[in-house]
Amino acid sequence: MTDASTQHDALGAFFDADPVPAVDPGFRVSVMSAIAARRLRVELAMRFALGLALVLLFALTGPAWQTLAASLESVLDLVGLVLAAIAAVALAGVAIVKNRLRIPRFIRI
Repeated sequence: MTDASTQHDALGAFFDADPVPAVDPGFRVSVMSAIAARRLRVELAMRFALGLALVLLFALTGPAWQTLAASLESVLDLVGLVLAAIAAVALAGVAIVKNRLRIPRFIRI
């Protein structure tokens, strides 16, 4: 049986045998740039997929939006529709800028 002091001495001797490795800034930069490039590719792919899904959604529901706009046009005049569209875009812009509209991350890196 080995006691704890012998194990501790052996472990200390093992760590004392080699010098402390030097910090390699080139290696760190290359690793961090590879991680950043991978994160960028994942984020671009997710944004592209989200954009494609939105285009597909609006393409499939286009006639319903046109019918809705036509029914609103009878209630409101053209100026009201333009103001409502401007308000919707402004609210979406404010939500995006203030980071209240978050896109979920499905892949954690």
